[in-house]
Amino acid sequence: MTRLTRTAECGEQLDIVPPAEVAAHLNRLFPFDSATEQLTTMIYGIFNIATEVFQYVSAGHPGPVHLPHGAEPVILESEGYPIGLTDEVYEERSVRLSEGDRLYLYSDGVTEAMDVVGSRFGNDRLLQAIRIGRPRPLQDSVSAIIDDISRWYQGEKSQDDISVLAVELSSALD
Repeated sequence: MTRLTRTAECGEQLDIVPPAEVAAHLNRLFPFDSATEQLTTMIYGIFNIATEVFQYVSAGHPGPVHLPHGAEPVILESEGYPIGLTDEVYEERSVRLSEGDRLYLYSDGVTEAMDVVGSRFGNDRLLQAIRIGRPRPLQDSVSAIIDDISRWYQGEKSQDDISVLAVELSSALD
């Protein structure tokens, strides 16, 4: 079983296993199976509330979208091979969040959702939906993104999962 924590050197507390180590361990546990031709992508991160830094690793998964308070959304870097495809080292990345910032994580089914003529929803539409949803409460902004995608593929059955997780950094007094 993969553990996400380990005993610290002092032996009295637990340390969180860094994202790149988790990805490397999963990579060894789940090699690509050519019989099924299925693979696993993931994004895994840790948010340190003391430093306000989100440290993450990507294994073939779309990059998170950072929406800084008062600025334009940006897709963060997320290079990395899917789990089980390579022995290369997974690279950790990080982003500092400030009060009012939002971070959106989403499945590849979001940007790959196709309309009736085969056009993808894509990164530009995702960024636009996030931009438009900025004044809304976080939950409403996520619902609006899902609604936009549903309108995009016009009721056709989606070929992939469509999931969105978003967080917003607020002060401890909120």
